[in-house]
Amino acid sequence: MSQPDFTLWNVYGPTETCVDAAVHRLDLSELSESTEQRYVSIGKPLGHHRVYILNEHDQLQLHGAAGELCIAGIGVGRGYVNQPELTEKVFTADPFFSA
Repeated sequence: MSQPDFTLWNVYGPTETCVDAAVHRLDLSELSESTEQRYVSIGKPLGHHRVYILNEHDQLQLHGAAGELCIAGIGVGRGYVNQPELTEKVFTADPFFSA
């Protein structure tokens, strides 16, 4: 099989991070129907973000473990417009970094 003449990137970022927070360049093996892998990595955080996978106690998880994806950094919004309760619930201080 010949190599395709393009590069495929997975760029991840929720609205709260002003579009993109992490990026991953896909390898052809990740796209193969014969692979057992059933997911595509969101990649590594871009320079202005920090990405954590946390458990239900807000503790860091090991690579590949299930958990909640939390994003921090200057690209993260300050909150939801006119929704202070939701902002307080969702937007929390980064416990792993002090500026």
